[in-house]
Amino acid sequence: MERRRLTRASADVVVGKRTTSKKSPVRKTSPARKASPARKASPARKASPSRKASPARKAPRPRSKSPVEKKKEARSSVGRPRKDAEKSSPKKPKSPPKPKVKTIVIDDDDDEDEEILSVTKRSLRNKNYTPDTSQHSNLTPTTTEKSRQTLSRSVSVVAEEYSDQEGEYKEGLNDKNYRSRSVSKLLQSRIEFGGNIGAALLLIFVTGFTLFLNYYCTLIYRLCLYKQEYTADQLALPSTYFNSRISIIYLLFIWAITTFSALPIGKKVTLEDGKGVYLFNGLTCALLTVLIVFVAQYCYRYPMTSVLGANYFQILILSIINAFVVSIISFVRASYTKTSNWNPYAKTNKKLSEFFIGREINPKQYNLIDVKLVFYHASLVLALLYNLIIFMNQLEIKIPSQGPELTLVEKLVAVVESVQLDNVATVASGLTIIYILDLLVFEHHLTYSFELQSEGVGAQLLLRYAIFPYTVTFIPKCVTADTDRDIPIWALIAVTTVFFIGLFVKRASNKLKHEYRLNPLESKNLNLETLPTFQGRRLLVDSWWGRVRQPNHLGDIIQHLSLLPLLYWRFSWPPLVAVLFAVAVLVHRAYRVNARNAKKYDSAWQRYCQKVPYLLVPKVF
Repeated sequence: MERRRLTRASADVVVGKRTTSKKSPVRKTSPARKASPARKASPARKASPSRKASPARKAPRPRSKSPVEKKKEARSSVGRPRKDAEKSSPKKPKSPPKPKVKTIVIDDDDDEDEEILSVTKRSLRNKNYTPDTSQHSNLTPTTTEKSRQTLSRSVSVVAEEYSDQEGEYKEGLNDKNYRSRSVSKLLQSRIEFGGNIGAALLLIFVTGFTLFLNYYCTLIYRLCLYKQEYTADQLALPSTYFNSRISIIYLLFIWAITTFSALPIGKKVTLEDGKGVYLFNGLTCALLTVLIVFVAQYCYRYPMTSVLGANYFQILILSIINAFVVSIISFVRASYTKTSNWNPYAKTNKKLSEFFIGREINPKQYNLIDVKLVFYHASLVLALLYNLIIFMNQLEIKIPSQGPELTLVEKLVAVVESVQLDNVATVASGLTIIYILDLLVFEHHLTYSFELQSEGVGAQLLLRYAIFPYTVTFIPKCVTADTDRDIPIWALIAVTTVFFIGLFVKRASNKLKHEYRLNPLESKNLNLETLPTFQGRRLLVDSWWGRVRQPNHLGDIIQHLSLLPLLYWRFSWPPLVAVLFAVAVLVHRAYRVNARNAKKYDSAWQRYCQKVPYLLVPKVF
């Protein structure tokens, strides 16, 4: 009982302490627990006017908090910031806006050359907000800085993949003259043939070189020896260079080739992207022209072959003049077209260089006449006519005289038996005719060639077309005229074999490339080994294209060199120089194609060169 009473008494004392109305003394806050400025009541927490008590009702007195409640609030406020502190804290300055990037795309060709130069739209003299990623920093970048680095990284990656001036891009980003310097460097990298000075020298050299060689071979059936064909008085006469009759014939010839090229008779090829359609009817042009010459010669008794052979030098002069005139017209005509349609390698601000290279790649008249193909056809057809004349001049046919009645078959057999041929002339002119016919029959293989897709219609191309019939005719003409020394049969067989090897290499490589570019998804092309590029195209590294980088040029060079052994027995300097000149042009073209592809495909072309290290000759060059 006493123990219960003591327990009740102690309980009453405790209860009395809790329920008594007498306030307990407030503890003094320790110096370590002074209220921080952030814990003071902010002005934002004052009662708003809408919350004021009405006149009929007094606002309740705020209840004072006990020390225990204050202690709990203090503990809970350690882990989270107060709302009033967030409102009263100063706002962080916003990160500067990202500089807008303007991209300039310079379209190059074959498709040739996609290059991207990135320049900032705002003035580059302002502060550059993009961090310099080349210098490492120990500071942890903020989210905003990371976004800027991502933008800078993406722009630099694009420049590294598609630009040929990566170093200039990185070094010149903070330079106010970066844009002008980059464009200037880009234009300089596109200059070919030495600019204006090189173009002027080449125009003079090629024209003078061709006229000089043919000056000593004025007639198509005359020996090419270094002896003066004209006297001083004859050289002063205009008739030595121009002939009214042959001028009319040449103009009619060009008009006929232009008309025949516009006829819808031939092989029509549409590019893979559908942006271009080509009509290849060179064989039709050749057959119709030969038919006209045959009719004029044997039906109307007009000595067409004699006129063409006797005025060989005058036709050359007319061809060169025609090339210069059309080059000037094409140069002026391109001034009225959009520069975006120009040849990328003719945007150099060097007028003579642009005139030489050609501003337009495939100019068309009335959307029907392709100027490049017209002059290509004229060059091949004229070369074919010259070699047919050479072949016919050494051909002797005896027609049986009137006598006993013979049947038609017996007459044909008698004619064939009476045919007499010079073996050397037959091989030389016959192989040249095959070379020209191959170019005409398989003309459609030019669809994806450098000549059709990248070469501009300028003085360089048209002058090459003008002199082609004369460089390719030199050897047949000279070896046919010189009949003093015989050439052994084994030499003729060796020449013919080497010629057909070159023909096979050229035609097989061109055929493979044409079929793959035309339809890469065809079943027979799916197993070909290729290398991908950033431009979406693939580089062939299979078959001939896996041995050398320019097998088509290699085959063409072999064909030109195959006829040179004939000069060992019937030597003459002009044919030798002409063949070496043609080979030099082909080698230089191979270098140009390689240089352009290196700029266009960049790292992909470097990988291709590592896989196929030889340009023209395996294991040698």
